[in-house]
Amino acid sequence: MTFTEYSNSSNGEAAARTGGMAYDYDALYREMPDALGQPNADLRDYWPDGLFDILLINRTLHMLDLAARHAVLGRMLNHLWPGGWLLLLDERSNMLNFVDFPARASGVWRIERQGAGFLFARQEACG
Repeated sequence: MTFTEYSNSSNGEAAARTGGMAYDYDALYREMPDALGQPNADLRDYWPDGLFDILLINRTLHMLDLAARHAVLGRMLNHLWPGGWLLLLDERSNMLNFVDFPARASGVWRIERQGAGFLFARQEACG
């Protein structure tokens, strides 16, 4: 299984066109097939570069077996700045596999919102 990274253009066009966080990537791909590029990594072997403020995982982890799911999520969480956010969206039936992530993650986490198909959590900032 593969995924693709997507970066907004430096002039802000993509960010303005998306209207915020939610965007129909299928429509983007139909409009500009090369916008998302080619799949470039197996999620089980992916190691992000640097630290990030937000980690958005949208219906991806459930495609992995449980051990790989936990390993990937744990590895990704290590690339969040203190005070960073995890926005996790998945099928309702898969969310039970994720609600105990704070016990496996480093740092102190607070679940801010949780529902049938989503979990929003924030890592406490240091100091």
